[in-house]
Amino acid sequence: MSLKSFCIYDIFERNAALFADQTALVCKDRRITFGSLLNDTDRLAAALSRQGIVKGDRIAILAHN
Repeated sequence: MSLKSFCIYDIFERNAALFADQTALVCKDRRITFGSLLNDTDRLAAALSRQGIVKGDRIAILAHN
């Protein structure tokens, strides 16, 4: 996979296939597996799509640091 031929979702999808039950993220006492991360990503994409967001649109994310 060359750097120009993939997006971040491709990495999430690959890691979920290879390491589904392994920890991807840790925040305080919460651990998220690669499989859960992909599932959450899919759910967020579906929610944005239902709101009318399409490929090429730009969105902002405001998150607690």
